[in-house]
Amino acid sequence: MSRQIELLDKFYDNKATESEKRQLAGLLNDPDRWTDDFDEIWDHSFGHMPDSADERIFKAITATANPAKINIRRFFMRMATCAAVFGAVAISLFYWNENRLLTKYNDMTVEVGHGQKSDISLPDGTIVHLNADSKLRYGSHFNGKQRQVELTGEAYFDVAKDAQSPFIVKAGDIQVRALGTSFNVHAYPDDENITTYLAEGSVIVSSPDQSFNLSPGEVAVYSLADTRMTKKQEEDDRLFIAWMNNEMVFNDEPILNIIKLLERNYNVKFEIKSDKLNSVTFTGTLKNASLQSTLYALQFTSSISYKKKDDVIELYSD
Repeated sequence: MSRQIELLDKFYDNKATESEKRQLAGLLNDPDRWTDDFDEIWDHSFGHMPDSADERIFKAITATANPAKINIRRFFMRMATCAAVFGAVAISLFYWNENRLLTKYNDMTVEVGHGQKSDISLPDGTIVHLNADSKLRYGSHFNGKQRQVELTGEAYFDVAKDAQSPFIVKAGDIQVRALGTSFNVHAYPDDENITTYLAEGSVIVSSPDQSFNLSPGEVAVYSLADTRMTKKQEEDDRLFIAWMNNEMVFNDEPILNIIKLLERNYNVKFEIKSDKLNSVTFTGTLKNASLQSTLYALQFTSSISYKKKDDVIELYSD
């Protein structure tokens, strides 16, 4: 019995640990590891599920592949691409995990919704901590001479060491190149900057016109407005990686930036009702804070008042 099948058995018997679930996802991400066990994986994936889940998963796959007049699952799976196969097994893997419902493994893409986080184990052993409202993409030949991923949003990377194969993160106009290190990339399209913070090791951060070597504790900041990049030493690493410990750390941060963060973290919508808030900033640390306690902190320290109207939180200046 292969490791994939062993883990699938444990998963469907509700005996798999969180670590084993992540390991199974990592194994399934590498088609070369499971193609030989195709039939057995298929049987395990659908043979253990209720009919309703079976139907939903099959419909999700066929909606993507849209094969013409195919009514036999076995035939479809033999003719579909490896990406479609992985989509079926991976969707089934996370289907019943209530805390992961917004994490979708589809082909080689991992998406995390608002108010969610996810830990991902890549085929090379690299661990990626994906923040809310983020997406990670990588190709089927990830374990080749070059390990490359694309990021939209925020992620902390614990890169597995491989001197022969650089690990590359593409985030908008930025490219981060590493061999084995730990770093955080913040790259939300609606933010003003793309930031790369290095915790351990060394990386090269490149934009179309610039390139910086970072040492531990340094951060590269790329401005989306003027497409220029700067580098600086940062004393407080919590400003960049506190989110992994369910903390929010702010140092004279504009309220408008904080609102974006709260919308991602709590899956809510804000509306600014006073232009005065454009110049308001906040400094403080919030740990394991609920939305309500966060709003109280902003109200108490920053002369902000709020009112909930339907599904929107309106912010006013006192």
